[in-house]
Amino acid sequence: MRIGSVIIDTDNMRVEDVDVLIKELKQIRERKGEARGYKHRLGAMLESMRDDNFAFCNKHTGEVLNVNDWVVYDQIGECTHGTEIDL
Repeated sequence: MRIGSVIIDTDNMRVEDVDVLIKELKQIRERKGEARGYKHRLGAMLESMRDDNFAFCNKHTGEVLNVNDWVVYDQIGECTHGTEIDL
């Protein structure tokens, strides 16, 4: 079976293995959707602040927070630094 650029050999999988794969992929999809939502809400908040002439500004460097300069990391899993979500 081909999903995008990934090939999964489902011919040799038991039905139970396919069920587990489906469950895990659904969980991954849900987490990615949550991450996308967080970034969208952050962007909406920053845009609203900008409309009111406010901005988050780093007190040490003066850098203004811009949503496109940030990535969302999912800290669930074995990676101690989190996994960047491709939004």
